[in-house]
Amino acid sequence: MASMRMNISVPDDLAHKTRELGLPISKICQAALAEAVAEASRNGTYGEAPLRAALDRLEADLAAVKAILGPWKPKASRDW
Repeated sequence: MASMRMNISVPDDLAHKTRELGLPISKICQAALAEAVAEASRNGTYGEAPLRAALDRLEADLAAVKAILGPWKPKASRDW
């Protein structure tokens, strides 16, 4: 399947955090776009409710990960 290259704009802090966590940006964006297209195809429009629901699911997943991993603690640097 041929792929079209697209550019998106995100806030700097989100871009840095995404890279820091090593998230698969392309796959995440593709999934989000596929969900938006499916929603628009079903309803003839893409509203804020599906976006809010997707964000709620992401926030719940993040909370679950934080509960498993506990608070983030930077590694202590060695005194050289």
